[in-house]
Amino acid sequence: MEEGWNRYCRSNERKLTINNAQESDEGSYTVVVTNAAGNVTSTAATLTVTPAPVTPTYTIAAINNQTFNALTTGYGSGSQEIKTLTITRTGTGDLNNVAVALSGSNANDFVITQPGSTTLDDGIPSTDFTVKAEDGLTAGTYTATITISADNMTSVSFTVTQMVNNSSPQNPSLNISTATFDKKVENQTDVTVNITLNGSTLSSIENGSVPLVLGTDYTVTSGDTITIKKEYLEKQNDGTTNLVFNFDPTYSAILAVAINNTTPQPAAPNVLANDSENNLVGANSTMEYSTDNGVTWKTYDDPTFNGNVTVLVRVKANDHVPAGLVTTVSFTTNSSSGGGGGGSSTTPSTNTEKITVVVETGDFGKGTNIFTATINRTTDASGQKKDDVTFAADQAKETVKKAKESGQETARIVIPDTKDEVVQVDVKIPITATNELVSGGLDLEIYTENVRINLPAASLEGLQEDLYFKVVPIKEEPKRQEVENRAKSENVVKMVVGNGKLEVIGRPMTIETNLENRPVDLVLPLRDITLPTDEQERQAFLADLVIFIEHSDGEQVLVKPEVVNYKSGQLGLKFGITKFSTFTILNMENWEEYLAEQDANKAQKNQEKNSHGSYVAGFPDGTYKPEKSVSRAEMAALLVRVGAELDSDAPAKTFADVSSNHWANNVIQKASATGLMKGFTDGTFAPDKSITRAEMAAIVSRWLQLTGDVKTSNLSDIKGSWAEKDIKLVEQAGIMKGMPNGQFQPNKALTRAETVVIFNRILKRGPLQGVEVPTWKDVSSKHWAFSDIEEASKDHRFIVTETGEQLVNKE
Repeated sequence: MEEGWNRYCRSNERKLTINNAQESDEGSYTVVVTNAAGNVTSTAATLTVTPAPVTPTYTIAAINNQTFNALTTGYGSGSQEIKTLTITRTGTGDLNNVAVALSGSNANDFVITQPGSTTLDDGIPSTDFTVKAEDGLTAGTYTATITISADNMTSVSFTVTQMVNNSSPQNPSLNISTATFDKKVENQTDVTVNITLNGSTLSSIENGSVPLVLGTDYTVTSGDTITIKKEYLEKQNDGTTNLVFNFDPTYSAILAVAINNTTPQPAAPNVLANDSENNLVGANSTMEYSTDNGVTWKTYDDPTFNGNVTVLVRVKANDHVPAGLVTTVSFTTNSSSGGGGGGSSTTPSTNTEKITVVVETGDFGKGTNIFTATINRTTDASGQKKDDVTFAADQAKETVKKAKESGQETARIVIPDTKDEVVQVDVKIPITATNELVSGGLDLEIYTENVRINLPAASLEGLQEDLYFKVVPIKEEPKRQEVENRAKSENVVKMVVGNGKLEVIGRPMTIETNLENRPVDLVLPLRDITLPTDEQERQAFLADLVIFIEHSDGEQVLVKPEVVNYKSGQLGLKFGITKFSTFTILNMENWEEYLAEQDANKAQKNQEKNSHGSYVAGFPDGTYKPEKSVSRAEMAALLVRVGAELDSDAPAKTFADVSSNHWANNVIQKASATGLMKGFTDGTFAPDKSITRAEMAAIVSRWLQLTGDVKTSNLSDIKGSWAEKDIKLVEQAGIMKGMPNGQFQPNKALTRAETVVIFNRILKRGPLQGVEVPTWKDVSSKHWAFSDIEEASKDHRFIVTETGEQLVNKE
């Protein structure tokens, strides 16, 4: 060992150091000391080297993302590609409980088999599993994530993608379905549309039955870029102009151009009625006048006005400047006077003043002021005041922007009337403004001292004309008494009140509008009354309040309202409607008793309804396919089958992609006529497309007429969704729920299992308990939706247990 000693020792050191000792360094070591007297050898020291422990690793070989061979709609079962994938152990540790799982919005559109072996070790280092697309997928691209997991192992994920193409050639399409055009000179621009021809050719563009002229009204560049000239658009009337693009072979697509004019209106002219000369003072040929309340207008050419007549005067429209604001003046029949000198008088003209109003968000009077706007308040010769309010598109756009910035979902136009002088409020919301509200998902409230009108954005969707409201509070006592007398004579009221006391509370209200069959909330103030100070008497008084509604079609109904705050220090009554007429607050004895009796009768009838019929069917092979998606055509059929409908007089619709011999043509027309289902802006229905969870939420919201304020939702993936409010409403109503991971997955295709759960909740059916033999061979009693699927699948009698469960009656 002397060499070793010399190798490791330095001069004058008395120690041996072995760096990074290895097993080869094991053995006995001695020290030889040499001096002039000779050599001395030490006792041997033994070195033993123990290897460091090795930490096992748990890994598998990477697996690349997988893309399947493309399919065509209508493909047969088993024709889709099946991929066999291998899991290979690459670490030193054994892998136990090896499993694969699908996730993502299209997880239910794929089928996997679990690995052949759940343990990978030295004896079995690899195992296989398979994955394929589900049967019956509609056109689209489906992508899901596969995750491989095992004990102690960091999970490994990759994606699988299946494309399904249409079986028939795609129709031509426009890249946009709506556009806007401003007639204000400095804002005018051409409208450009890109078309995807898909083998078709553009044959013409029509406005109604009038074709546009190529080269003059529009141009075509590179065959697929269409430019609608601003010179053509400026000639069109304000509102929506529908341009129909016609293609060969036969197909049409519509571009809806919202046309407005943001050029400021000229001020109302300063003109007076000279009653003695029967002419106008201050008028000239730049103006026009009307003697039929604005139905027809004539250029001012110094006419005379004889007799009792009201004249409207305004500055004429000129080039791109719209007609001005109106001044109203009145003439009277001249009276003759005898003896010496006639007289003349000038009647007071109607005055128009500008009133500043606030547009705000948040709680009334406590929210954030977005901006101020100006309305016209007109005082006529009798002293009555009327408000004319227009909520323009630029105001709506700015409102949406600022509301979103402050995290608010409702904006409010506050129309002041602190002196209670206004007898009528006319509110106009152009189609361009409602489109801004809808696209921004912003609800709008119109606040007056006599009513609050809450307009959900969803109720403004798809409007085809400017929206207006005419709000008239019934202030005069004789007219108020007329309402009370009518109420006392109506059977719907007499049936409830009997010999009890009936009293009109507050002020009746008449509202006219062109918004029909759309859910809206109204709040009427409890004004001009003193509520009982005793809390018990106060609650009893509020409980007996009811809204009496007289519709213009002759229908009379009573509605139970919700007591809310109208403004600071004043309560109000909130209720939902779908059509407008006259609304009166009544205090009726026996109202609470009537409601209790109705509830009891309803409960009794529910107990008596002890049988249900099936409303879904399975497949010829005895399966239900609970995870298979539901097409839009199938949803239409199901809605019609269970009798779902809204109070709608809309005509049946036809769609470009639903032929008269399509199996679902009739049910699609019925479902669209009720308003529960809608087509797309290009005139199609997409009957074979899977319906999404967001679309289902919108259908449920319309079906149940869910309105009002929504609570904050914890769903993490609905912010900004077109159906965000509908999703919150159906979640709040307990009809649809989120996933365990906190998501709603709005774009995920709705499954057959999810569908019956939703329908059962709406129909108040099931879940059916006590079924021992499953109806379908692929839905066992362990399936999460087993009881709901059984409820929908079989004709059955049932009994209701004390806990409210529906138990199958085996007698």
